[in-house]
Amino acid sequence: MSLNKLKKLSSLGLWLSSMLAGGLLLLVTSNSFALDSDQQQPVYMVADSGTYNHSTGVGHYRGHVKVDQGTTHLTADTVITQSNSQNQLQQVTAYGKPAVYRTITDPQKPELVASANTIKFYPQQHWVVLIDHAVVTQGTDSYRGPLIQYNTQQKLVISPPTKGGRTTIIIQPQSLSNNASTKPNSGKNNP
Repeated sequence: MSLNKLKKLSSLGLWLSSMLAGGLLLLVTSNSFALDSDQQQPVYMVADSGTYNHSTGVGHYRGHVKVDQGTTHLTADTVITQSNSQNQLQQVTAYGKPAVYRTITDPQKPELVASANTIKFYPQQHWVVLIDHAVVTQGTDSYRGPLIQYNTQQKLVISPPTKGGRTTIIIQPQSLSNNASTKPNSGKNNP
C-alpha cells in the first residue's frame, strides 16, 4: 500500500474516531444531566492514542482521555465505545481511578460531579451506571455507594445491595442547599 493511501486511511480513521467521540459527549449531554446548550457546542477529545474499527463499531481511546463539550467534561484513563451498524452509539465505557464526569445541570445550581472506577452509558436504554467507588455530588448533596444506576429518562436512581458496601445519601434541606451553592468549595467536607 502506498504512503498516500496510508495517510488517507489514517486521516479517515482519525475523522471516524473524532465523530464517535463526539457521539460520546452528545450522548452524555442529551441523555444525562447537562445543560441543553451544551449540545450546540463543539466536542473536543484528546487521548494519547485512539483506534476505531468501522466493521465492528468499536472505538478504543487510551491514555489521559479528556472529552469536553460546553460545560460538560469527562476524564478517564481509557474510553471504549460501541456503535451499531447505523453508527448509533450503543455503549460508552470510561475507566479510571476514578473516571470523572463533570457538568452544569442548571446555571443556578452548583456543578454536578460523578465519579467511579467505571462509568457506563447506554444511550438507547437511557441508563448511566457508576461502578466501584461511585460518587455523585452537587453542592452539599451527595449519593455514594459501590454501584449507582441512573435512568436518565425516568430520573430514577438505584443503588442495589452489593457485597461491596452500603449506600450513603445526603440531601440538604432546600434552604441549606441554596446557601451552600453560592459559597466557594461547598460540599468539600462530604463523607
